[in-house]
Amino acid sequence: MGTRRGAATEKEAEYEKKNLRVENALYRAAVGYKVKVVKPVKVKEETNRPGEGKQVTERVVTVREEKYVEPKITAQMFWLKSRMPAQWGQGDRVLGEVEAEMRPILETYADVLEDTMPGRELEDGEEDSLCPADG
Repeated sequence: MGTRRGAATEKEAEYEKKNLRVENALYRAAVGYKVKVVKPVKVKEETNRPGEGKQVTERVVTVREEKYVEPKITAQMFWLKSRMPAQWGQGDRVLGEVEAEMRPILETYADVLEDTMPGRELEDGEEDSLCPADG
């Protein structure tokens, strides 16, 4: 039985290690980070020797440079909604409130349009974009 419990603990430790890697990757994506990149660069060398003239040689060298990876807004939103739901998890509710406030205005506007264009019927396949169907 000792082996079995050790395996479960080892499995849990591996699981926790993977979760930590994903959490760190999400954090880095949310705040931005620097990464070192190795890339090939073509270098021209000119030599001017008396009697031989100008000689140009080319070679490819690898250089290391540090590149900044911009933060990703989706990672920031996910992080904040997951870690601080009371403050950041209300976007859908706010959108619903705005839609509820706008619906009477849009319906009034549709009524005004109907009054200015009496008898206009929607053609097959045409949608009423002013008053979308509830759903």
